[in-house]
Amino acid sequence: MNTLFQTITNRDIQGDENKIVHISPSAALKKSSKIIIKDLELIMFIGVFDAEKEQKQKVIVNITLEVAPNENWKNDSIQDVVSYADIIERVRFMAEKAHIHLVETFAEQIVETCFAFSEIIGVVVRVEKPDIIHDARSVGVEISVSR
Repeated sequence: MNTLFQTITNRDIQGDENKIVHISPSAALKKSSKIIIKDLELIMFIGVFDAEKEQKQKVIVNITLEVAPNENWKNDSIQDVVSYADIIERVRFMAEKAHIHLVETFAEQIVETCFAFSEIIGVVVRVEKPDIIHDARSVGVEISVSR
């Protein structure tokens, strides 16, 4: 263990002359977990223009999920986590289900689907259309929501 870290975390830290606070190594740790789905490529009907209603187009989806810490991580079990495969399956189903007019609507549907999992405490969803504006790499929307 790093000796400086050990010295800092194992000693008593004095605030004022009447108050002593002891910080243990485990109490000093704050855990955060994220699930990342990067550049999920979908081919779907999305858009408000007639041409977009007649031909599917490429959509790129990025999702970052903040999840409650997995207290059972030593079990090494899929039963103890939110599965990114489950999220992807649901997003693909929504993309195939029906025509969607707005990327904003699709992003909101993804957020809503993610919050069906109680372990999820925050969601950032980005939906982009890479082929719609010729002189832009992509256009889209990003939504961030937390409980």
